[in-house]
Amino acid sequence: MEALRQRIQRPPNAQAQRQCLRLLETKGWPSAKHESYRYTPLLSHIESSLVAPAPSGAGATPAAPAPALDDPSAWVLRVQDEQVLDSTPCPAGLRVQQKKGLSTTAAQRLAQAQDPFGWAHALACRTSIRIDIAPDTQLKTPLVIQHQAQDPTKKHRYPHIDLHIGARAQLTCIEHYTTHQHAPYYQSSGFFVHAEENASLDHYVLQCDSAQATDIRHHFLQLAKESQCRIYTCSIGQGFQRNNLHVALTGPHSQAHLYGLQRSYGQAFVDNHTYVCHEAPQTLSKQSYRSLLHQRAKGVFSGRIYIQTGAQQTESYQSQVSLLLSDKARMHAQPQLEIYADEVRCSHGCTTRHIDPQQLFYLQSRGIPLPEAEKCLLAAFVEESLADIRLPSVLSYIQAQLGLPNAKDLLST
Repeated sequence: MEALRQRIQRPPNAQAQRQCLRLLETKGWPSAKHESYRYTPLLSHIESSLVAPAPSGAGATPAAPAPALDDPSAWVLRVQDEQVLDSTPCPAGLRVQQKKGLSTTAAQRLAQAQDPFGWAHALACRTSIRIDIAPDTQLKTPLVIQHQAQDPTKKHRYPHIDLHIGARAQLTCIEHYTTHQHAPYYQSSGFFVHAEENASLDHYVLQCDSAQATDIRHHFLQLAKESQCRIYTCSIGQGFQRNNLHVALTGPHSQAHLYGLQRSYGQAFVDNHTYVCHEAPQTLSKQSYRSLLHQRAKGVFSGRIYIQTGAQQTESYQSQVSLLLSDKARMHAQPQLEIYADEVRCSHGCTTRHIDPQQLFYLQSRGIPLPEAEKCLLAAFVEESLADIRLPSVLSYIQAQLGLPNAKDLLST
């Protein structure tokens, strides 16, 4: 933590950054008494993991290639640590700029989010990348943002991207992270999206962290009238991850669809915090998160839906289901609804369970061996989440990382 403190101990220039510094000095780092970190020992994990030396012979282990990289028409942006490394030629209607520090809007949103690590991100982030999609631009191939961590001695990274999607524009974005598998590091990443009227975004976030990784993600979206987004977060591995996802539905008929899939091993910890604010009438949000927890893995899901007074005729749904594959695996779920409008349709629910032995017995009684029966049930468990993926390359990548075949293929053999 000392290295993090040293990095943020500099005179902030923007008023929002000065506010973040005052908040951090006044309220300090979060502890178990902080409600949103009640089950997330993030501070102690950072202090213990970053002082641990990397194992002997540590080096870069090649990661699986990012989806769509084999597509010559895809636009690829490579980000090394916090800088743009290179990119393929930009298609028409797309512009990329390297900026110094954070934008005022990003710093203000981090200050308002009331998260100490968000305040630290606003203070420690020294460069950012701005991507602009011009109005009426219809990008038919995906934008692939490949984050690369090449220096195993660099333990703190603060990549930040501001994405502005013009009116009636459409974009599919894939974020993929590669890192030194054996080197401990702390990464605080920011991704801020502003979608103008009738814009559309499909965003896939692929996280495959090593056991010594600490990854905190600050994801903010603002959706104008009739705009829509689909966010799919896939967390696979053994690292420590915290995903803060804030969505503001500011225009009528805007829509947000949030999907999450987690498969964790060892002592992995994945914490998903979502906050969806319905500010305008006739808006829609759907959340569907699924978790597979092995060994001593732990998970947290805290989903808050906030419907303001004027957001009449709003629909909002939330579902979180976890499957514990070990007696020592743990899941903490906290769904929340806060409604100040009369004419709404809302529901939420969370379920945590083990594999049903009767389902295993049924499959075995049909001649399916126990290992294959377990795989079949796990594949069926994630099938609903995978059905929401529109890109075949992303679907194939996630299936390979999960190590699970298609449930229908298993039953047909």
